[in-house]
Amino acid sequence: MRRRDRHDIAMAILKIAKLPIRKTHLMSEVGLSYVQVQKYLDLMTKNGLIENLRTKRRMHDKILFKTTEKGCNFITKLELAEKLW
Repeated sequence: MRRRDRHDIAMAILKIAKLPIRKTHLMSEVGLSYVQVQKYLDLMTKNGLIENLRTKRRMHDKILFKTTEKGCNFITKLELAEKLW
């Protein structure tokens, strides 16, 4: 597997999270560790690219992550920039 740039990883996370997804599923889909995914999610949440969705499941809450409209626009702009290369 080739070494990925930060924007490649960010775009993969945003694309996968277009539908709500749990952190563990996101980790396996993107191929990152818990610590790595947490850093990206914290940064993207802080910048409004991804949002936390909290749902009630029996005795505990289930936290899902979903790409925001701003995140979808970010994907579009990154794809456009890649086409220019």
